[in-house]
Amino acid sequence: MLRCLTLVAVLSASPLALAAEGTWEEAASVDIDGRKLIVSARSKEGSDVKEVRGVGVIDAPAWVVKNVIDDVVHYKDFMPYTKASTVISTHDGYVVSYQRLATPVVDDRDYTIKIFDESREDAQGKVIWKNRWTEANKLGPKPIDGVARVPVNEGYWMLEDADAGARTRVTYYVYTSPGGSIPTFVVNMANAQAVPELFRAVGKASKDPRYQAVRPKPRSSEKTPPVPLPSVAATPAPQAPKP
Repeated sequence: MLRCLTLVAVLSASPLALAAEGTWEEAASVDIDGRKLIVSARSKEGSDVKEVRGVGVIDAPAWVVKNVIDDVVHYKDFMPYTKASTVISTHDGYVVSYQRLATPVVDDRDYTIKIFDESREDAQGKVIWKNRWTEANKLGPKPIDGVARVPVNEGYWMLEDADAGARTRVTYYVYTSPGGSIPTFVVNMANAQAVPELFRAVGKASKDPRYQAVRPKPRSSEKTPPVPLPSVAATPAPQAPKP
């Protein structure tokens, strides 16, 4: 999640440092393939590190972008600065992934996260695709000498249909701290700088035919009838033991 850590000279003038607590304020507006990506930031209670959000449009259907986001084992092939990306284990509704970043100037960073599939289909058939992740370093490999462990890492990708399904409205959120002795204001700027690079990378990958081959299914749907609960009345009452 860390990018462009060499931009120290412009940090003090960045609007990212001015976001009021609890309020999203625009930090950057970036043109990506002719479409605006708005990067915003806000303060988080009890933390000097800011939450960062990017909202933009990717020129591919949402389910195709979902396939890109799901392809964790190939992040090292297309995600910026990703040196290693593996799936440690797969579970019902989430995977555990270890990732390592080769960041400029500073030591490599690594972390383990749980990635939850929270995609949902409503009664009208509209699907909102969502992957959310949380820090899970205890489930991954032990720290490596010369590689800083990322202690805080949470966020999500949310993908919604745009232009009758031809494109995707993407919301990306991250709250992370890189660990090590990097000043907080550098962290905040780096996190914001990372978002346009991620959008460009995902948009480029979404043109790969392998991600356009099979439409995934959302994990749950409002159209699916609920599982009936057992009737309390039908449950026999416990019998007292015979003397």
